Amino acid sequence: CIKPNDKKAAHIFTDSLVCHQVRYLGLMENVRVRRAGYAFRQAYEPCLERYKMLCKQTWPHWKGPA
Repeated sequence: CIKPNDKKAAHIFTDSLVCHQVRYLGLMENVRVRRAGYAFRQAYEPCLERYKMLCKQTWPHWKGPA
């Protein structure tokens, strides 16, 4: 579970805190392994919806095809 801020308040997103958690948990490596085809595959649309906040190109509003 990634915490978006230290205050546990709604509508506050601390980029540095989230990036630290993503690195610490190894989530980017997990994504690389999945993209290489070594793990469970799921449709890209649910993945994009779930993790869109991790990329400047998709956060906060993604427009375009998946």
